[in-house]
Amino acid sequence: MVQIRRLFNVAVLLSAGLILGCSEPAPLKLGVAAGLTGVTADLGREARDGVMLAVEHANAAGGVNGRPIELLVRDDRNTPETALKVDRELIDAGVIAVIGHVTSAMSVAAVPQMNEHEVLMLSPTTSTNLLTGKKDFFLRVYEEIREESLAMADYAFNSLQARDVAIIYDFRNRAFSEGWGAYFKEQFIKRGGRVSFEESYSEIDGDKFLQLGAAIIDPPHDLVLILAPALDAARLSQQMRKLGYGGHIMTSAWSTTNDLISQGGTAVEGVVSPSAFNRDSTIPRFTHFRDAFVARFNYEPRFAGTMAYEAAEIIFQAMRSMSEADLAAENRSERLRDRILNQSRFEGLQGAIVFDPYGEVDRTNFLVQVRNGQFVIVDD
Repeated sequence: MVQIRRLFNVAVLLSAGLILGCSEPAPLKLGVAAGLTGVTADLGREARDGVMLAVEHANAAGGVNGRPIELLVRDDRNTPETALKVDRELIDAGVIAVIGHVTSAMSVAAVPQMNEHEVLMLSPTTSTNLLTGKKDFFLRVYEEIREESLAMADYAFNSLQARDVAIIYDFRNRAFSEGWGAYFKEQFIKRGGRVSFEESYSEIDGDKFLQLGAAIIDPPHDLVLILAPALDAARLSQQMRKLGYGGHIMTSAWSTTNDLISQGGTAVEGVVSPSAFNRDSTIPRFTHFRDAFVARFNYEPRFAGTMAYEAAEIIFQAMRSMSEADLAAENRSERLRDRILNQSRFEGLQGAIVFDPYGEVDRTNFLVQVRNGQFVIVDD
């Protein structure tokens, strides 16, 4: 009987060892921090969805070196205080990197804390010039604003024949809108134009839109440049059109989400904007992604979802080249950043993404116009 009991105990121990040996490997944690509520929610939700899809694809293919990816999502509410709070939550949870934030103001607020804790932040959409050329823990897959804004100033003057411009700034994302507007204004004036009206806001409601619309059209300007999220650009365009404004309307790429068209209706027909995203791309990597995105979320991705997916894929590719010792190291996020910068070139969904030593990229920019309820690429 004793012998039988000993054999039974040995069998139990062996079984336990096999079970432990066959347990799932520890997941690699990845964070997403974006505005999922409020006026920029269209941008944040699409970015979140892009990362979610990338994680699902990666895990379906075996994860990273056999380890699954665990995605932790946080809503920064598009306020600096909340952005810092949720970033700290992700840092404390042990993420290897954070994909975010989606607006420049939130990224500017977040970067010092990420640098302090040496955790990589890779933004899919931040383009402020305030973070350019710094050797730190902030990288991005969206190009800095300078070239985009200068090109749009040239287009306004040469192609639209605009000579007098009004500019509206949303200062809730001042790190973006102020710099974009400054570059545009400098170039437009250099060409011979003038900016005769400028107005900024940090809080806005229906009355404010009405006031802005009335101020813009009296006297009328050749072009109104709106540096604001899609929902605000749509509502302001509606007010101006209702009041009889018949001139050109231009926005930054920030406004080129699906909300501009769904909320703006006929008022945004003809609106022109820059874009680093080509909806009509026939590159197989992109078309496969787009079809999968639509099947998963039931809407078409634009730049935020596309570039968030690219950001996640860059992280996964770099992690696959890291050893288990690298992934377990206390400074694993720094090693991940260095892997990305050392490799520098990655295949994006619409072409190559090449990082410079400071984590900046150059991307092909397009001019898009709203035509018949769609963003259409147009020739300059």
